Parts: sequence; C-alpha cells; structure tokens
Amino acid sequence: DGARRLGAIVRVNAPVERLLAEDGRIRGVRLADGTEIAADGVVVAAGPWSRGLLGDVGIDLPIYPERHAISLVSAPDRARDVVPCVFSDRVRRYYARPEGDSLVLLGGHTSRTLRVESADAFDETVSLDESSEHVSRATPRIPALELLGIRPGYASVYDMSPDGFPIVDAV
Repeated sequence: DGARRLGAIVRVNAPVERLLAEDGRIRGVRLADGTEIAADGVVVAAGPWSRGLLGDVGIDLPIYPERHAISLVSAPDRARDVVPCVFSDRVRRYYARPEGDSLVLLGGHTSRTLRVESADAFDETVSLDESSEHVSRATPRIPALELLGIRPGYASVYDMSPDGFPIVDAV
C-alpha cells in the first residue's frame, strides 16, 4: 500500500519473461504476455529464477535451486502453546513456528535437502522419514512435539547462495 501511495504500479500474476537492457543498464522488463514496461530500476526478487533472468543480460548470479522440506505437526487448538513464536535453532538445524491454531510448522535441512536441476520440476512431497528427522531435531528443545501427530508436509525450492546467506546488492 505504501508503494502504491508513492506511485508504484503493482502487478500480480504477471510473470517476467526477461529483463530489458540497453547500454549496460536494465531499462525495464518484458512480461510473459509480451507487454514491455520501462523502468529506471528493477528489483529482481525472483528466487530460484533470478539466475536465469540475470544470466540473459550477462550477469552470473552464483545461486542454485535447492529442495527444502516443510513438515507439519498436528496440535489441535494449542499450536501457539507448543511453539508460541518463530524459533530458529542453528545448532540443531531446524526452525519451528505455529501455523494457525492447530499446526506447528517445522523446516530445515533433511537427508533429502538437495540441489535440483530445475525450480520447476522437483519432488514436492515430504516423506514420513523427512518429517521424523525434523521432529527428532526439535524434540530436545520442544519436548511436546514428541506426543503430536505428523501431518502431510510439502517441499519447495529455495534459491541458495554459495555461503547460504541471501544476496542483497546492486548490480
């Protein structure tokens, strides 16, 4: 809303096909429907698709797509009692947060956290073994998880940099 008040035009469900460059500068974008939009600056926040967009204009962004699993644990009407806030445990390599009132979301690396060839084609399912890995890592710090049931989870693709930290910079 603040961006709109300052004059930004927000487009949703309008995938960018390519960046438009001229004289070594990005001058806008071409949408998948062929519409071209001129711009003085472009923020590329396309996740695992950012490398392809920037590669088309000669910029080698050192990221790669990696599959990450999300596990869900059933905590009917008490998820916020079990995990009251976002909790990140870098030592045990997981994070947890309430997902509504009745689910706890667990994420982090599992044995199936792997680089994938394409951000458009990967296994979106999460096995019981993967969810068990998440729960096993978290229960020493959140013992109540051990008594809760595992629900089907899902996987997504993260854009990963060589050092695991986000890239926020000007090009």
